[in-house]
Amino acid sequence: MASSPVMTPLDQLKLVPLRNAKVRVIEQNQQRVVLEVGVTYPRWFGPIPRLLKAKTTKKVSLDGMSLLMWQRVDDRTSLGQIIDWLASSEQLGFNEARLLTLQFLRNLSIRGLIVLGDRTGLG
Repeated sequence: MASSPVMTPLDQLKLVPLRNAKVRVIEQNQQRVVLEVGVTYPRWFGPIPRLLKAKTTKKVSLDGMSLLMWQRVDDRTSLGQIIDWLASSEQLGFNEARLLTLQFLRNLSIRGLIVLGDRTGLG
């Protein structure tokens, strides 16, 4: 059984957060943005959501640091660059900035707004 290649921490910093191309901006101002994203149901639900005419989209409101992170995700900026930006703008240490960045990006990912992509050519 072949093992999958393990990414080193330096390789992980090269990952690029990518915006979900299907996200639509509904409302935007300086303090807040409202986005609309498609709802995905677990596969084991089968045809039930369709038969019950369940929602196919949901609205997500971002403000504060979540909004700043969303604005930094531009499909080109690497995870390491976002961490460095947060560390310098908020006067944090690297590990603090890394932890906060990963938490906010995880939150955006759970909401279906972003995904971490590998643009380094590994694997």
